[in-house]
Amino acid sequence: MVKYQCQKCKYEFVIRAIHNDNTIIYCPTCSIPMQILWEEIEMNKSGH
Repeated sequence: MVKYQCQKCKYEFVIRAIHNDNTIIYCPTCSIPMQILWEEIEMNKSGH
């Protein structure tokens, strides 16, 4: 489970993510496709 925020509308949602390098998800609010940046998520996890 990964918390993710839409770059466009700033809506925060939780995804049940499979770790592969170029996962595309769609924002539940504005439906734009986003690519999950796993490096960024891993950095956020280790930062806390």
